[in-house]
Amino acid sequence: MKNIYSLLTIAALCSMALLSSCDTDGEENFTWRPGDNLRITGSNEIYTLQEESYYVEGFTVDETYQWNLSGPSEGQLEVIREGEFANVSADVPGTYTLTVSNGTYDGSLTIEVTGVEQFAGFETDSLYTMENVDTLRIPVTISGRNPTESEIAFTVTSGTAVDGTDFEVLTASPLVVDEITTDAEAGAVTTFIEILITNNIMLNEDALYFDVTLDEVTSIGEGEYGIGINEESNTTRVFIEDDLKFIAFENAQTDTLTNASEAGVYTFDVAITDVSTEETTINYSIAGVGVVDVSATPGIVVLTAGQESAEIAVRLDAIAFQDNQEIVITLEQIQTLDQEISFMEEDGDTTDNVKIILIDVE
Repeated sequence: MKNIYSLLTIAALCSMALLSSCDTDGEENFTWRPGDNLRITGSNEIYTLQEESYYVEGFTVDETYQWNLSGPSEGQLEVIREGEFANVSADVPGTYTLTVSNGTYDGSLTIEVTGVEQFAGFETDSLYTMENVDTLRIPVTISGRNPTESEIAFTVTSGTAVDGTDFEVLTASPLVVDEITTDAEAGAVTTFIEILITNNIMLNEDALYFDVTLDEVTSIGEGEYGIGINEESNTTRVFIEDDLKFIAFENAQTDTLTNASEAGVYTFDVAITDVSTEETTINYSIAGVGVVDVSATPGIVVLTAGQESAEIAVRLDAIAFQDNQEIVITLEQIQTLDQEISFMEEDGDTTDNVKIILIDVE
């Protein structure tokens, strides 16, 4: 019995030794290792001056990560949060290599930087505006993104329109274009040159004009990402047209009256299509039987400066309804210092300056 107990004791000790040996081997065989490289995640294709963020996978807070960017230029490398990720941008196109190391393992990523060349120009080579537009905004378009704050030098050249008399340049040269933080595929960027147009009362035989020319664009840094001048659209000619104003009856349609019970005072508004800075006097005549001009100043209607309309007042007496007839009120002559005011014409004939009251006795 004693021998059996001894044998069991020996067997148990051997088993423990064997299990201890197996645990040691298991620890050596299954310890996790990260591999030979660090992995960088982020785009491998960017545009010049487009900032892109790159992360290191498996970042550990108690390790130190060193980032480096190499290529045709130094580029811009900003390391964030102890090396967890880095912001990268480059101002020169080409192939760049981004690397990261924690002292034990290394990682790298090849980044292709594509240059984007943009041009500034006008949307059209000619613009037409009216004198009464007040401030004219001339659009200047950069064909793609505007990666930095840019300055566009321009000149304004008088033609038949004279600077200081017919217009005033409100935007100083160079025109400053603020940074637009979008990528190159976001589309064109538009800014404006502002011109104050003088609203005068002179009638010009032809439209006045002046020219605006884009001379040079400067931006922070140089390279293929830079903005140039589109030589095919660097000049626009601005034409200033008279803001013609027309005098007419507000309602020139024929009115029909049929019964003497409709006798009384009637008023008819004379209007101008756009107010003037000058007083305007319109002479008129009335033809018909039984009609009396009861306006404040018979035969004359006055539009003061800034006034949109004034009225002619007539009284129709009972005698006006004895027979069928047409009572005709005709606007005949305009007196004003504003040369841009006239009666409206169509095919050479004056229109809307006659008001007819048709008496159609039942």
